[in-house]
Order: sequence, then structure tokens, then C-alpha cells
Amino acid sequence: MNRKKEWIIGILFIILGISFNAFFYLKDNKKEESIDEPRELRSPIRIKIDGEIARNLEMIYVKPLTYGALFLRIEYALNEFSDISSFPLEQSIDCSLTITIPTKDLNNHYTPTSKIYIPTATLEELMSLPQIGEKRGKKIMDYLDKNGSIDSWETFFKIASIPEHAQAQIMQQAIL
Repeated sequence: MNRKKEWIIGILFIILGISFNAFFYLKDNKKEESIDEPRELRSPIRIKIDGEIARNLEMIYVKPLTYGALFLRIEYALNEFSDISSFPLEQSIDCSLTITIPTKDLNNHYTPTSKIYIPTATLEELMSLPQIGEKRGKKIMDYLDKNGSIDSWETFFKIASIPEHAQAQIMQQAIL
């Protein structure tokens, strides 16, 4: 009879041991699942917005959102000069980033996000281009007054006597 009790007690200990191990195994697996959760659930998405808006903003989201949804949420901060046309409105934002809203070019005047349109440029705008000072700017303005437009970059560079090393920079910052 003693032998029977020892067997039963032994079997109970084995069952308790298995149950105990199973409990901690399941508990540990739950912890691992929380580590494997999608990124957006583990860390927030921080979006900083600056540029042509009423005030700089910082927003925190837990789930990804599209540029379009973001701009709808901040439309109170946008103004008539805010240019959001270059953003892909359907694209999802799923990581932290800084968005700089550019300024619209309302009168073909130079802004940091637009190119200078040579035929309508002011002397100050021309002088903001590399290698163009007041003297070269006035030469360009005089030529435009007489002829109305400049037909090629080659002509433009000849009129203003622009050195070759500055020509590529000017072509990046201006339009004929």
C-alpha cells in the first residue's frame, strides 16, 4: 500500500511539474509576442512640421497615416502660401520624420523652394544667383529690356560673362 501511495504522489509531482513548466512557458511566449508586435505599436511615430505654416508643430501617432490625412489634421496651421502639392497624399508615413512645408511661388519671385524665372526676375533676384553681382545683373536686365527674352543658356552666359565653373549652379537655380 505504501508503494501505491508513493506512485500516486510521484505522478502528482510530475503532473504539477509539467503544469508549472507549461504555465511559465506560455507566460514567456506572451512576452516574446509583445516584442514581435508591429513597429508602430511599440514606438510612436513623431512628425515634426515646419516651414510655411502658422507655427511649427510636433505630432505623435501610434499608427501610420497618409500625408493626406496628416494635412487634413493640420489644415488650421496651413495658410494661402503653404504649398503641399509636391507631397504624395496617398503615401503612408510609418516612421518618425520632419516635414518642411514649402512656400508657393505666387508672383514668379524667388523663394527658397522655387527657381528664379530670368525673364521676370528683379535685379535682387538675379544678384542672388552665383557669380552675378550688380554689374552683371544690370547687363541681363538691359538685354531683356531690348530683346524681351533670352533664347538659350549659351546666350545668357555670354551676355553676363559667367565663368564656366558657375554655369551649372545657375542652371539649377534659374529658368529661362
